[in-house]
Amino acid sequence: MLSQGSIPEVKEDSVGHALEERKSKLMQFQDLGPPDLITMTKYIPSASTSGSQSNNKRTLTPEPSLGIKTQDLHTHDKLKGEIGTFLYCAGADTSDPTSIAVYLKTLADVISEEPQIWFGKHRQYKVARITYSAWNAFRKCDVRVVVHIPGAVQSYLLDASGEILQIGEDDGNMLWAETFASGIVRSITMVTDNKEEGEVNSVVETRILNPLMSGEIGDVAETFIKLFPLVYAKGPTLGGPCDVSVVSKTNNYLCETLVNVTRLAQNFDLAHSVLADMLPLHPEIVVLLARILFEGDREIEAIKAIHDDLEAQGTSIADYRSELLCVQAKFLLTRKRDCKAARSVAETAVNCSPSEFRPWHLLVSSYIGLNDVENALLTLNASPMTPLKEKFVFKRVVPVAQDSPNLHLPLPVDVILDEVTGLSSQDVINEHRAVDASLINLPAANLKSTFQIAYKFLTEIVQKTGWEALLKYRSKLFVMEEEYQVASTPPSESDGSKNPADGFRSKRLCERWLDNLFMLLYEDLKTYTLWQAEQLHFEAQNTRYTKSTLEWELLGLCAYRLGHYREAAVAFDRGLAQRFSAQSSRKLLHIYLLQRETVKNSTELSSSQLLTALRDLDNSIIDLCVRLCCWNHRWYCEFSVILLDAMSVVVQDLGLTKLSNEIASRFPQSVVDLAQRNLLDFFANYTHGDYDK
Repeated sequence: MLSQGSIPEVKEDSVGHALEERKSKLMQFQDLGPPDLITMTKYIPSASTSGSQSNNKRTLTPEPSLGIKTQDLHTHDKLKGEIGTFLYCAGADTSDPTSIAVYLKTLADVISEEPQIWFGKHRQYKVARITYSAWNAFRKCDVRVVVHIPGAVQSYLLDASGEILQIGEDDGNMLWAETFASGIVRSITMVTDNKEEGEVNSVVETRILNPLMSGEIGDVAETFIKLFPLVYAKGPTLGGPCDVSVVSKTNNYLCETLVNVTRLAQNFDLAHSVLADMLPLHPEIVVLLARILFEGDREIEAIKAIHDDLEAQGTSIADYRSELLCVQAKFLLTRKRDCKAARSVAETAVNCSPSEFRPWHLLVSSYIGLNDVENALLTLNASPMTPLKEKFVFKRVVPVAQDSPNLHLPLPVDVILDEVTGLSSQDVINEHRAVDASLINLPAANLKSTFQIAYKFLTEIVQKTGWEALLKYRSKLFVMEEEYQVASTPPSESDGSKNPADGFRSKRLCERWLDNLFMLLYEDLKTYTLWQAEQLHFEAQNTRYTKSTLEWELLGLCAYRLGHYREAAVAFDRGLAQRFSAQSSRKLLHIYLLQRETVKNSTELSSSQLLTALRDLDNSIIDLCVRLCCWNHRWYCEFSVILLDAMSVVVQDLGLTKLSNEIASRFPQSVVDLAQRNLLDFFANYTHGDYDK
């Protein structure tokens, strides 16, 4: 529910500063671009202006904007107490000017309806003008909608150089289709690309809505899927995930979003129909078609589609062959657990695209599954890394320091859960000051992109071998760069000793980044081993082993990185028993989901034991999801793929009615309403899944 407490704002140094700052940086926007920007001009009304506001309720009808002049966009009359503010937004419906104007008017009404608590003082502000700026990532232009209150709605475009762009009326529909698709891709990618990091958004002055629930046009997911063919050809302009070196037509953020939207909305039939219609003109679409079929558990159809396409290719190698083989290899690894077959397919994919990381990643995973440590390490060392590519995150257009006096971050008071919304920031700061620096600065925690993936492989290998055996493999297979440089120095004539290089001929030069990962792994293992030894000592002495929540969290994260999920869960659980932590809660939620999968596939439990274990895990998942939902709401975020994915598992077990009753029996009504609005309503009204109501 929208309230003044759920609208973060930043006060501008001067009215219009944020828009000018954005305009000056348009040329710098890359790929998906920044989050949408909302700017407001607020004032303290006099008797005459307040009367004017109340007596001039107008329908929000956009005026023609093709020949607009910049001087017509804004009034230059100075209003009493006039200030400018701005915030960022993601997930709003940007399918046409009217939808944007309706959303802006709703925001303006909430600000104006009652006195606002503004930096500790009550201010009766009215909104004179509110502007929405959305980056069209396909056309590389900024789309702006201005709502004058009371008054007209105007829209205009700025090209990358900041000049007003004229668009023909015939091209208008395509422009808005692109703007709508850009917003969906930006919103979905922000959370899915950063799932491992907990979907954390560092730009705190951002309202994040569920893009699939915020539409004024009906079913947003359905609209996006139907629009996909119109924007498909321009997909590579949006960029792609960090493990993709060269984006392609079927390997980019647009295609990733199609798969995610289809999966979230469970609208597999429509996606299959749309992609099948595209297939004759775009044979590479089979890559997406196979992915959608696998996501919809239509495995036989997916395998047939892959087989038929590869057979049709024959000896010729299509551009997309490697991507199709990667889809097949992933299926064999994750669904069939057939590592031998996956290795064969991944090897072929590597030969087709030797400069792409993803085929190598699947080949390494296959070797690990086959316990072939030597080939896993050699393949990992040969993998092409992408050090300059990062995951997509929101970045500020207008610089704002975290301690800026202009930063207005109200507490939403419509939802109160004391242990979550009442968390003392000073207590957390004190914990940070008191924690051991060596624990908080473990370097493996800061790994990004493909290095993060490579480190996970290294931890899987060391779980199989142990540290000492891993060092022996390292010594057997690799020569370190320093050793190589020494060995490469020719011996003097007076030195009759054997050339050290002779012993390195059968070894590979260890890549510097892999050598660094070995060192980071050592630091994590040392921290983990010391913690476990210390804990055992305290337990043997019958002495309580105490840590702060932050310390438990950092130890849990270390164990989590190393794949010791049971020990990580214990650490997170102990920390959460003392106070709430979003990071610990998200990681613990993931561990519970892994445990749930293990329990479901167990053949050692009786049916009653299985049901009891699943019920306990479902209850833990519900508690964590609801608390995280409250935490997200406190920070103006109403959308989380992590929570929707976790809750979908419980919904399939319990059904919506029983799940709703479970939540109602444990939490205050305001929290129940929030969970209903942000989680359960999504499954009930915005998906095509076969959920038991």
